[in-house]
Amino acid sequence: MKKVAVVGGIPQPVGGVTTFLRRVLVNEDAVTHFFDMYPGRQKDVPSEYKGKYICCKLKLFTWLNLLFFLLLPGEKVVHFNFSTPRALLVLGGLPKCGKKWILMLHHGSLDSGSLGGLSGWIIKRKMDIVIAMNESQLTWYSKFLSRERIKTMSSYSRPASPDMGKDLLVSLKLSEARASYNKVIVCSGYPTAIYRHLLAIELMDIRVDDFLFCCIYGDGADLSKIEVMAAARDNVMLCKGLNESQFSALLMGSDLYLRLNQKDSFGIAVGDAINFGVPCVATNVCRRYRGAVLVECDINRFELSHIVSKVFAKSLDLVLESQGVEEFSYKALGV
Repeated sequence: MKKVAVVGGIPQPVGGVTTFLRRVLVNEDAVTHFFDMYPGRQKDVPSEYKGKYICCKLKLFTWLNLLFFLLLPGEKVVHFNFSTPRALLVLGGLPKCGKKWILMLHHGSLDSGSLGGLSGWIIKRKMDIVIAMNESQLTWYSKFLSRERIKTMSSYSRPASPDMGKDLLVSLKLSEARASYNKVIVCSGYPTAIYRHLLAIELMDIRVDDFLFCCIYGDGADLSKIEVMAAARDNVMLCKGLNESQFSALLMGSDLYLRLNQKDSFGIAVGDAINFGVPCVATNVCRRYRGAVLVECDINRFELSHIVSKVFAKSLDLVLESQGVEEFSYKALGV
């Protein structure tokens, strides 16, 4: 197996890209270098990762380190991870020097507007493999590349089981919820309309005997509205800034995970929930991890409550289950 250098970022708070990259550093032995392009004080480099970690206070110096790495002789693979095509513009001036380049763009929708043509030119000229995580991404990449250079694969790499005894605060909150309510439900994501946290909170007006942990990270246009709605309900708790271990402990201790996104690339927490033995209800906006119960994106809270009741009753005769996606690995990419 060839040696791999990963380019991306693991800033706090922990989101989907950060979670994916942290797990790749732990699970993939081929990774020898990680170039963190997002400077910041809060970093959570996995202790299990034994390779080189490069992150300078000035982003320019990290890019210069990457340039020096590319100029070094040797057959290596460079795996670039960004959110949107706009980030690709800086790659136009970097030399490949015989290296194999792999690209993952983690945003569910890759429409880049006026920059689409330039981004496509860079992809066509530089990338040996691009990874499409959903049908929308596959369609977008197909504008620039032959099908042979596009691999369909998810951004899912399995987590380690959380230490429930270590995350005492999470265990306490779970115990308090279970003392007063029947079922514990979890949703997560940025506080924006795409994640539809408001629908999850409104669901709890119907499911008054259940409790919702609404886990958000970062800032977004819906943050103040989510805070007001959560504070007005006894059976909703807003959780901000949980690290990966805390969120995993909360997810493992719940009865259901909701993923109600309007757009999504995959949804790492969907796979985590299922691997933790927790049922998951997710919108059908992309291919989901095998075992997820799929619902339409325009579902209302009453229809959603009906589906949730069927999941709890394990009566899924009328519910569509996801057919699954391939988990991420360099071996599967032929690296």
